[in-house]
Amino acid sequence: MTDGTLDYAECAPNANGMNITFENVTFSYPKKTENVIRDVSFTIKQGQIVVIVGLNGSGKSTLFKLINRLYDVKSGTIFVNRHPITSYTTKSLRKVMAMHYQTYTHYPLSIYENILLGDADDGSIDAENEQALRNSVKEAIEMGGAEEIIEKQPTGMDTVLKPNFRARGYKTEAAGPEFKAKMDEITKTSELSAGQWQRLAL
Repeated sequence: MTDGTLDYAECAPNANGMNITFENVTFSYPKKTENVIRDVSFTIKQGQIVVIVGLNGSGKSTLFKLINRLYDVKSGTIFVNRHPITSYTTKSLRKVMAMHYQTYTHYPLSIYENILLGDADDGSIDAENEQALRNSVKEAIEMGGAEEIIEKQPTGMDTVLKPNFRARGYKTEAAGPEFKAKMDEITKTSELSAGQWQRLAL
């Protein structure tokens, strides 16, 4: 896949959304001969809310993978704000997109750190930018509508929802109550519904 040269933010500094156009797009996955989508054309205007409905395997998720340039089209053209999508750098294009698939990954880190992974460019944490990063994560939480979920967690956005911890070499039955209490604390998971996990993923 050849990268483009245009920076999306420079081309659309004041944009509030994208204009996306598919023109006669056909696509098949690598090493597959069957087309997943064939001769698809549509336009989504800036600010529109669009729902794509179809049978399982009809290519709905594939459309989003093409918009995010995880793959390039076999034929046809995708335009973003009147420029061919391939003319943008993938880095600048993906930076202004948020793709939320049915399956998503959460890591054995704090809520704060999981959200911070969504902006890898700004994700280096040090004493100088720690507060700025926390403020940006709080803003993302508010925009995603996850405030109520996080407020209910024992340590807010510093809560580790799914700790990845294995105790080895300890006979906990012979340990004192303080050790047992600490083990219970650091291995405790928070039970969230599927909808709540999706809200955090936003």
